[in-house]
Amino acid sequence: MLAELRSALALACLDDDTSVPLDHLGAGPVRSRADLAARIEALAQALLERMDAEDWDPGAAPRAVTSVLAASVPAAEAALLRAAGSRARLGEVR
Repeated sequence: MLAELRSALALACLDDDTSVPLDHLGAGPVRSRADLAARIEALAQALLERMDAEDWDPGAAPRAVTSVLAASVPAAEAALLRAAGSRARLGEVR
């Protein structure tokens, strides 16, 4: 789940057609790949924390993404929706 979310965020930064500006990735300069990787990791964790605060409600995925990134990132929303669905299915079994 976390790897899928990291990939979605990285692609959102690099995709020419739907690029998320680097200033949406937090404060401070991004000077190296390591800076970018650290920023993506922090944002992925922030998204997971936001969804956890929303008890993994699937309807919260778009809000979580826009609140953390200040932009819509459909791939990140889809990853969070899949994770929320998986958690719901696991909850039904217990």
